Amino acid sequence: MKELTKKAIADTFMELCETNKVEKITVRQIIETAGIAKQTFYRYFNDKADLMNFVYERQVKITNTRIFSSEKNLYDNSIDLLQYILKHKKYFSVIVDYETQNSFPNYFYDSAFEFYCNYLKKNSIDLTEENIAIISFNCAGAQKLLINWIKHGMKEEPEQVVNHIINCMPQKLKEYIKI
Repeated sequence: MKELTKKAIADTFMELCETNKVEKITVRQIIETAGIAKQTFYRYFNDKADLMNFVYERQVKITNTRIFSSEKNLYDNSIDLLQYILKHKKYFSVIVDYETQNSFPNYFYDSAFEFYCNYLKKNSIDLTEENIAIISFNCAGAQKLLINWIKHGMKEEPEQVVNHIINCMPQKLKEYIKI
């Protein structure tokens, strides 16, 4: 029931983003449109930015599970993730410019950083100062490329964007990751 409620709230928010800027959407509007109590919203989400990131987080979890289970490699999962963003183009075009501490660009960086650190740990690779710097550098670059892609209308195919990201990835990180 909890996941269904969270999904319903998230779906409502995505629908509202189709016709409104994030700044203009209020928690009250989300609550009224979803037909839920205020307490229900705050039981699952701290604020609008938390809800916004939940939408993206659902897909990131699926992607990370596939990579860690060796079901798919980083390249294929990255394409899947960008196809998800492209499928929800209007939503991501709206949230990319919403500036908060929990903004989508920051969330993307943090989730990518966490993914790479977990991947290295899982594969018994030490998180040395150098490896952390490499991961940070890579995540910052990937974040910039993704955000630019979204802000410029997602004109390139997801495969092209993923190729750019992987081509810019530091060689040492490529050696660690199943691309």
